[in-house]
Amino acid sequence: MEQKIPLLIKSHMDRLEEFLLARSNIPQTAGHPNNKGLPRESFISDFLKEHLPKEVAIGSGEIFDSRGEVGQARNQIDIILYKSSGPKLTLGGDVAVFPIESVLATIEVKSTLDKPSLSQAVMAARNLKRLSPSIIRKSNPSYHSAMLRSYLVSFAGPQNMMTAYNWLTEIHKENEIGITPLPQQTSERFQAFSPSLDGVFVLGKGFIYLDNTLAGLHVPREKHPESKWITCTTDRGSLLVFYLLMQMSTLNTNDTFINTHAYVDSIEFDVYFLP
Repeated sequence: MEQKIPLLIKSHMDRLEEFLLARSNIPQTAGHPNNKGLPRESFISDFLKEHLPKEVAIGSGEIFDSRGEVGQARNQIDIILYKSSGPKLTLGGDVAVFPIESVLATIEVKSTLDKPSLSQAVMAARNLKRLSPSIIRKSNPSYHSAMLRSYLVSFAGPQNMMTAYNWLTEIHKENEIGITPLPQQTSERFQAFSPSLDGVFVLGKGFIYLDNTLAGLHVPREKHPESKWITCTTDRGSLLVFYLLMQMSTLNTNDTFINTHAYVDSIEFDVYFLP
């Protein structure tokens, strides 16, 4: 049988996946957990900076909506993909707070995926999905979605991704997080909402993602109309699928912008109306 020549994009991503896994061993010499985790976050941030459009900026910090209050408890997000043209509030140094309307996607980075770390990421995503964007659309194309998408990337984890999938379903059940059936029509499916994570990627092990994207694997949905999640155990391919989903998650850089009225609606000033 003639051996197939690997596609350029898959070959490139597979080599980068190997590189990231090898690079992730460097922080093992550190003695403090933060000094192991933070470099690995930077490895994923560097990868995204090199492979996403210039309209997409990368940061970390907190996310709020128009109902946000001073001192309100919010999750610290490892990686935030946001519109480079969108607003943010810089608190000093590299610390920032982002209005939800500026954010395109969030990524939690874990050294090792286990059920507690997955649960933490699920609940952080759950909190984000409860925020209420106030946006104005320039247009309404079928394949654009203003919904925030949240992902988890890990450098180690279970040998079989079905284990991670079982953890995910258990965490959803324990926290009464339900995912409604997904429509069969592709454009409608892209508008389907995930109340928690949209995808979990373990480099060198495999991936899980909610099938609410146009950029995932080509699957015969008509044969599995009840399915919601796509899962795969593979030593190479997680970074490729993650990359494809990031491309789809960052489509809306120019389609929507913040409705600032929602943020100042309750603020009162003694104003004068002049001719």
